[in-house]
Parts: sequence; structure tokens; C-alpha cells
Amino acid sequence: MTEDSVWRPSASPAALKSRAQQLAFVRGFFAEREVMEVETPVLAQHGVTDVNLDGVAADVSAAERKGGWLQTSPEYHMKRLLAAGSGSIYQISKV
Repeated sequence: MTEDSVWRPSASPAALKSRAQQLAFVRGFFAEREVMEVETPVLAQHGVTDVNLDGVAADVSAAERKGGWLQTSPEYHMKRLLAAGSGSIYQISKV
């Protein structure tokens, strides 16, 4: 690795452009159908009750909040939104 390449991003400009186009396509698809994009929290107050998932406790302190659980799936928070009457929703996440 040369000194010049140390700071360079690993993604090529073509890959970044392709990703942006794909995200725009997906967002356009749902926008045409009036489906709302949401973003659920990564840190939850409680772990999940699914016996097949092992939650990961997070020892953090921010905004008057201590501790929590890393999200195992956006599904749980999305179900809460649906139950609260959000209507049709989708999420693009890194989970």
C-alpha cells in the first residue's frame, strides 16, 4: 500500500454511483405507491423476546439514557409503527 492510497476510499466512484441509482430507484418505486420511508432506532430500551435471537447489550450513556440493546432487526420497531397506524412503510437499513 502506498502512502498516497492510504486515505483513499475503498469504494470506486462507479460503485458509489450504482448504489445511489439503486437507492433512488427503490425510493421512487415506493414513493409512486405512497409508501412511507421510515428509519427505526439502532439502540432499543429492551431486547427482543425471540428465543432464537441473542441480543447484544450496549453500555452507552447519551441524552439522559443509559444502556440499551442493539437492534437485532428493524422488524420489531416497524411493527410498532404499523400498530400505531403509520400506514404502509418500508425501510432501507444496514441490518
